[in-house]
Amino acid sequence: MSDIHKFYHLELERLDYRKPENNRLTPDQEKERRRLLTQLTSAYPLWALSRQIDEEIDKEPRAGTIFAPVETPSLHVLKQLRDLVLDVSSGPRATNHEEEMRLAESLRGFVVRRDLEGATKWAKQR
Repeated sequence: MSDIHKFYHLELERLDYRKPENNRLTPDQEKERRRLLTQLTSAYPLWALSRQIDEEIDKEPRAGTIFAPVETPSLHVLKQLRDLVLDVSSGPRATNHEEEMRLAESLRGFVVRRDLEGATKWAKQR
């Protein structure tokens, strides 16, 4: 099993609502989850950026009701930016880690500014 798969498996265990909160992960599993997160974040900066955007999406206030949610413009832009980051990360791979770091930093600037138009133009020019 790859490190990403191991990490997601542990994440699913950690977030399993059916288990009591204090029994979701053993201390060894939590230690392994944190080790994998650190390793994956440094090895795959575009993956890390997409996870950061997911966290921003989760924090974004929702409009409407649980039965009829309304997507705010800011939430829509974040989702579009996340999709663009995932497209870039699944496209032609960076030739080395430094290049992937540069791509992630460029995209991070667009995410911070919520600049979907600029990010789209940048991605098309790549």
